[in-house]
Amino acid sequence: MIAYEKKSNKTRRALILSLLVVLCVSVFLLSEKMMQQGEETLVFNETVPVIKLPDDESIQLPYSVSAIIAIDYFDGKEGDIPKVVEFEGVFRPSQGIDVVYNDEAFDVTAALSGEVIDVKEDPLLGYSVTIQSDNLKITYQSLSDMKLQKGDSVKQGDVLSTAGKNVYNPQLGNHLHLIVEKDGKIVDPKSVFKLQ
Repeated sequence: MIAYEKKSNKTRRALILSLLVVLCVSVFLLSEKMMQQGEETLVFNETVPVIKLPDDESIQLPYSVSAIIAIDYFDGKEGDIPKVVEFEGVFRPSQGIDVVYNDEAFDVTAALSGEVIDVKEDPLLGYSVTIQSDNLKITYQSLSDMKLQKGDSVKQGDVLSTAGKNVYNPQLGNHLHLIVEKDGKIVDPKSVFKLQ
């Protein structure tokens, strides 16, 4: 009985070894055939979002005056500048930044070249325009008027409108509200415009 068990184990080991050899040869022949046909094997594919700016353009501030931030982007951290807005007794986090210049109206310019993808006249927020530049969308709100239409192309530095007043933030007077989206997510405009 002992001799029978040893013989059975040897047969089993030989069978497993033979199957492994056949498997290795098959994989090798299959890979050689694929290489001869010019097919590439994808080993690793990861997409990394990158802000691609139009050629020869770096983002610039959408105004030329020495405006200051009156309401900051809400990031959950405390700071000296308010980050929430009170409207009709309800406090809401700011999804962008509001900039002011001594309650004076100032020209609002395109920070980057791009396509107008949205134009609105909102009874609370005033006129607004959203411009798409690759994977970056910039919304300019609280504008005094609007001459652009959806589908228009703008070049960096083109005057879009002037900063205006709105019902939502009347205490700010003439101001510009900026919202920035990167890859579909709202981000702090200060990080894009390199503001402090």
